[in-house]
Amino acid sequence: YAFKLALANKPEGLCVVAETQTTGKGRLNRNWFSPASSNLYLSVILRPGIHPSNVYPITFISSLAVYDTIMSITGIESTLKWPNDVLINGKKVCGTLLELSTEADMVRFVIVGIGININLKEKELDRDIKLKATSLYIETKKIFERAFVCGILLTNLEKYYLIFKEKGEKEIVTIWEDRAGIKGKHMEIYQMGETYSGIAEGIDASGAILLNIGGRTKRIIAGDVN
Repeated sequence: YAFKLALANKPEGLCVVAETQTTGKGRLNRNWFSPASSNLYLSVILRPGIHPSNVYPITFISSLAVYDTIMSITGIESTLKWPNDVLINGKKVCGTLLELSTEADMVRFVIVGIGININLKEKELDRDIKLKATSLYIETKKIFERAFVCGILLTNLEKYYLIFKEKGEKEIVTIWEDRAGIKGKHMEIYQMGETYSGIAEGIDASGAILLNIGGRTKRIIAGDVN
């Protein structure tokens, strides 16, 4: 729906919030469990006016905004997982997703999708999801006002988006890299049937991981981190 509104030239900053999703999705069209009246599901229209090659760090803007929001309302320091997840105690509490419309050398608009598990109860999760997912309620045993969480999230999203526009993608990448503490970590990244194992040297300006594999640096722009 947000994508349709963006095609109709609705302004940057317009936010669509859903009470539930019937076909919620994450990266690679994976299903995103979206029960009603529990969590926060939103999409925001951005019009950054950048080259398509510079759009990837906008993913980091959304995860940084979620990180700050969770810290603000719970005091919990979550973990940022490349490229687009936020974890608490090793389990996913949030996923983000970008969808975009481009011309030859310009991004027309970006839809930033964010799903945060807020008041989801453990009993609502099936066995497979329970091993991988958590929520703010599960971690704190507190119920949160979702509209309040949404307001803080949008404020934080705006903060990092302004940094992105004023200082460029490199500044956002640097903040994310520092917050994630990714340098020096051993990582295994699965990409198109191949698994790459090595030590992370950091993130380049485009958002790709620089992985040292046996003394050689490999640049990986997309993949799943084990």
